[in-house]
Amino acid sequence: GFEWWTDETDSHNLTSTSKMSLSASGNLTVTGDVNAPNTGANAPVSTAQEAAIEVEAQALNVKTQYGATGDGVTDDTAAIQAAITAALAADRSVFIPAGDYKLTDELDVPSGSIILGESWVGTTLTQTGTNKHVFHMTSDGPRYGFTHIEDLWLVGPGMGATTGYGLFGDGDPNGLNNCTFRKIRSTGFNKGGYFDTVDNSVFEQCNWGNSGNTNNVGLHITGNSNAVSIISN
Repeated sequence: GFEWWTDETDSHNLTSTSKMSLSASGNLTVTGDVNAPNTGANAPVSTAQEAAIEVEAQALNVKTQYGATGDGVTDDTAAIQAAITAALAADRSVFIPAGDYKLTDELDVPSGSIILGESWVGTTLTQTGTNKHVFHMTSDGPRYGFTHIEDLWLVGPGMGATTGYGLFGDGDPNGLNNCTFRKIRSTGFNKGGYFDTVDNSVFEQCNWGNSGNTNNVGLHITGNSNAVSIISN
């Protein structure tokens, strides 16, 4: 499901072509079917060869440069975190090739990070830590922004076993600004994504699956959020 919570009392500038009902404050644009089944032959999957050629030339590779294994058994948390931290300092992106990367703790994503998988069916980040998110985005300055995350499958331990989220953006103290989340699949969490105040950001071709538990939410946006585009989720 989709939830939009706001501290504003007046609603305006809402455009929706989605098959769902929404109430929102600020500028929210929705295109396509929210919670449409993005699976099977029509799933939005990157062309792996093209993505690898383009991305590997400029990105830091978590496997070849930082020792992540992606074997589903080895704890890859430290290796991926090291790549994220180094990439921001070097003004480069992070590339996570196909594989199943076991996590035991949250990954801290600083403002301005770019994290790219090979495809959302090929690159899986599996959070095994109790009540842990996969990506935690919080401000390290006056405003969090300009982060881009794409082509990843975020897997949790099951919604009954965690209060964590696949993507968590608290953006303290002023929320998230100018961020893009594209072709992300998030399953097995309390909420697929949780964001507290979002401005000028895009959620495109994401799948916020909840494994059939109708009491939990796929994507939750709260606070005084404006100019958020939700495209074919």
